[in-house]
Amino acid sequence: MRGRCCSLVVSMGGETKAGVMLGGSKVDVEELIPKYSRRVGGREIYSLRQRGTVGDYRQSFEALALPLENLPEAMLEGHFMNGLKPEIGAELRVLRPRCLEQMMDLAQRIEERNLVV
Repeated sequence: MRGRCCSLVVSMGGETKAGVMLGGSKVDVEELIPKYSRRVGGREIYSLRQRGTVGDYRQSFEALALPLENLPEAMLEGHFMNGLKPEIGAELRVLRPRCLEQMMDLAQRIEERNLVV
């Protein structure tokens, strides 16, 4: 199913709803989170935010995502992107990474470049 999923975020009137397209139909993220969050003891991955370096955030994210092997990659990508510091996330969106691993690598490169500049 990994290749047949895409992320979807809808914002209407200041309210943002996130979802994924699975098998041609939209599934609300709020419906899926409880199924997967029980495996990690709560909504940790859903609420995880970058507080230090991207490397530290990535390590925490990967540890929480490991037991969620059946969660669509598009959802993991959305959770990772939403947890990044805004300045890193904004640059990353422009680059349009193809997969979660590339997203994580690019986020670290953006941070490294920003530290040098």
